[in-house]
Amino acid sequence: MKEALVVGGDNNLTVGLTIWDIQTGDHLLHIPTCASPLHGITCFRHQYLLASPIHRPGSVAAGVIFTWPFSKPRASLRSYTVEAIEPVSSTKDGIYLAGGARSGNVYLWEVVDGKLLKTWHAHNSSLTCLVFSDDSSLLISGSEDGSIVAWPMIR
Repeated sequence: MKEALVVGGDNNLTVGLTIWDIQTGDHLLHIPTCASPLHGITCFRHQYLLASPIHRPGSVAAGVIFTWPFSKPRASLRSYTVEAIEPVSSTKDGIYLAGGARSGNVYLWEVVDGKLLKTWHAHNSSLTCLVFSDDSSLLISGSEDGSIVAWPMIR
């Protein structure tokens, strides 16, 4: 398994995302068409990069999550969401993907079939970060108001 450094631009879509091999410094991939918010990028199954694009203020459009294989520099899959998603996180086994929204909602998808498993109002402010615990038993969410909550993923 290689370790990579992913560097994204700010609000400028022309900067895009660039991926380098940490050990060799080799340039692996450049995706020129995506600017992603802080915590809006996750590596999925060590084969794909998932990113939520920056949502422009005043835009009424729903969200989208882009998926790129590390082997191609173009978006191979667009998954449309009910609202704009900012932070994203996936479980290490690649079974689940979580996304957080400005509304304070968290969305949980099963990746294989794209099924939305659960939605809940997690915070009263915009979500700023999401991360699964190492054993995927918890989803930890952080909000703009500074609150942090650990959500159990095991029923």
